[in-house]
Amino acid sequence: MASWFVILGIVVIIGVWVFLEWLDLRAGK
Repeated sequence: MASWFVILGIVVIIGVWVFLEWLDLRAGK
């Protein structure tokens, strides 16, 4: 059973990656 810290870590990493991708799209890169 995965610990909540591992689950939160994965969610945060994915969230940051999506946020950076969105910023690149918004900048018209």
